[in-house]
Amino acid sequence: MKICTQPTLSTPMNKKIVKKEKGELSKGESVLSSALALNIREVVLKKAEEELRGLKEGEKKNLEVGSFAFKGMTLREFEVGTLLDRVVDKEFGVIATEILRRVQEEYGCNAHDKKILAEMIALNYSRVMATQKKINNYLELGTVSDLGVRYLAVMSKELDRAQRHLTTSIQMLMTLNQPPINVSVKAGVANIANQQVVKNENVIEAK
Repeated sequence: MKICTQPTLSTPMNKKIVKKEKGELSKGESVLSSALALNIREVVLKKAEEELRGLKEGEKKNLEVGSFAFKGMTLREFEVGTLLDRVVDKEFGVIATEILRRVQEEYGCNAHDKKILAEMIALNYSRVMATQKKINNYLELGTVSDLGVRYLAVMSKELDRAQRHLTTSIQMLMTLNQPPINVSVKAGVANIANQQVVKNENVIEAK
C-alpha cells in the first residue's frame, strides 16, 4: 500500500519558495532604502535653503551642528570641506580645505572614492602639522623632564603615524588614478608570476 503525504513546510519545494520570498523582500527593502535616501537628501536641502533665507550674513558663518543648514552644507563636503574644517585645528582649517580642492583638481577626482582619499590627504597633512607644532612648543620651553620625555615619545609616535597615513593616502590616490594596463601574451610557454617571466620557445623536430 502506498501512502501519499501532503508537502509540508520542511519539504525542499517549500524551502525554495521561502527563499524566493526572502529574496524578493530584501530586494524590495533595498529599493525602498534607496528611495528614502533620495527623499531625505531633498528634504534636507529644502529645509537648509529655508533656514539660510532667515539668517543674516554674519549668522551663516556659525551654523549650529543640528540645524538643517549645517546638514545641507555637509552634503557638499567635498566642495566646501565643512566637516574637515571642524575636525582639524583652527589654524589649519583654511589650508586643509585648499588642499582638498587642489588635490581633487590635480587628480581629476570625479568618483567619490577619489574624493574621499583627497580629503584623507588634507586631513592627515593637518595632523602632521598639528603634531609637529605640539612637539616644537614643548621643545621651546628649554627644559625636559621625565614626564616631558614620555610626552615627546607619544607625540613622536603620533607624528610617525600621521606621516604614514598621509603617504598611504597619496599612494592609493595615485594608484586609482593610473590607467588600466592591457597585456596580451602569445607564447608556447608563458609563466607569469612574481618575477613576471614570459618565455617563448619554438621546438623544431628532425625528420
